[in-house]
Amino acid sequence: MWISAAIGEELLFRAFAFAQLKKVLGDKKIVIVLLSALMFCLPHLYQGLQVLLLLLFLGLLLLY
Repeated sequence: MWISAAIGEELLFRAFAFAQLKKVLGDKKIVIVLLSALMFCLPHLYQGLQVLLLLLFLGLLLLY
């Protein structure tokens, strides 16, 4: 069950959000990567600051 949630998260926050941000912001890749990583980690805020920062770091690393 959790695998489908993880795949859905990736598709929504990585593919869809990245594509939509690119339409709005154009070729500002650094801004798009920062916003996309931030959008991905914020729903995990309930898990604590350490998890939030870890996911932000991983999001930035994987999107770069």
